[in-house]
Amino acid sequence: MASFYLSCMLVVTLVRCIPWIGTPASLLLNCVIMGYYCFEYKWIDLGWTQAHRMAFVERHWAYFLGFGLPATLLTFFLTTLHAGAVFALVYPSFVILACVSTMKPYDSSRLPHLPVMMGVRTVNRLCQLGIDAAMGSRSSRDRYTTDSFGMNKDKGALL
Repeated sequence: MASFYLSCMLVVTLVRCIPWIGTPASLLLNCVIMGYYCFEYKWIDLGWTQAHRMAFVERHWAYFLGFGLPATLLTFFLTTLHAGAVFALVYPSFVILACVSTMKPYDSSRLPHLPVMMGVRTVNRLCQLGIDAAMGSRSSRDRYTTDSFGMNKDKGALL
């Protein structure tokens, strides 16, 4: 989970470095990520996987852009310390709004699918591969499907 948020921060920072369009593009991406972040508690409670959550954001990108815009505008142009203080004040109310909100059904003919989370997904995958390489030869799939006795839950065999 932490690697996902670090990936978001890294992608926004890299986008911000693009000449001329970097700051506006990173502002818009930050809005979408802020909307994702506010809805995450609701989605975890619903049992959605991270892949399902990111796909949902990519289908409803305009909604999340608008939902995250106020909080992003309040924090984006401030220093890190000031932005953190403002974020701590406004974030809980946005989480409450996200938890009580209901979205209308998606009409794909009116709004195209936009892969806004592609950069985050790619950086997150690269970070996970780096972590796996640093941890040794066991893959993350084996680590997460192994119980405390070393039994693979899917195959019923010792690793």
